[in-house]
Amino acid sequence: MATESKKQVPVTSREITGAKKPRTFRMPALPRLSLGEVLVMLFVAILTLGVMYAPLHNYFEQRTEIARISASNEVKAKKVEALKEEIERYSDDAYVDEQARRRLGVIPEGTRAFRIIDPGMTGSGTVEKRTKHDETPQAWYEVLWDSVTVAPEDENKDSKPEMKLPVEKPEELPAEAPAEAPAEAPAEAPQDAPAEAPQP
Repeated sequence: MATESKKQVPVTSREITGAKKPRTFRMPALPRLSLGEVLVMLFVAILTLGVMYAPLHNYFEQRTEIARISASNEVKAKKVEALKEEIERYSDDAYVDEQARRRLGVIPEGTRAFRIIDPGMTGSGTVEKRTKHDETPQAWYEVLWDSVTVAPEDENKDSKPEMKLPVEKPEELPAEAPAEAPAEAPAEAPQDAPAEAPQP
């Protein structure tokens, strides 16, 4: 029986030995990165951004260009519609007659025309004469040479310059007598004369 007692295990100890122990979940420790690995990762990130910059820049630039061209197309489509309407107006004979009368001064035969001139719209009536220089253009070197050799024509040769301020002559002050020089002082040598060099 002694052997039987060894084979039997108490129930309480069987539950403890057969059951698995509860495990606590642990995050695996991240490996520490060396400075070289950090620099490589930073270089790869910068390289990726650099590679992505050009396509993204082109994409946004093309979107802006598409928006600008679409707006331009809309404006031109409106202009085309306005021109088509104007062409349709010119198909009407009454409109053509009105435009000929208004723009060109054409009047139908048998009609008496009157033109009213506004006194405020009268022109100066002066006509400029064309000079020889206006008729024949000169080469650049001739223009340059003429600007050096030919004196400019003064349009106002005979006219006197206008004087805005009155010109007054200053009053003459009485001359003062020069101060007398002392007689004992030797006369100074003129400064223009060279000084005599001592003989060696």
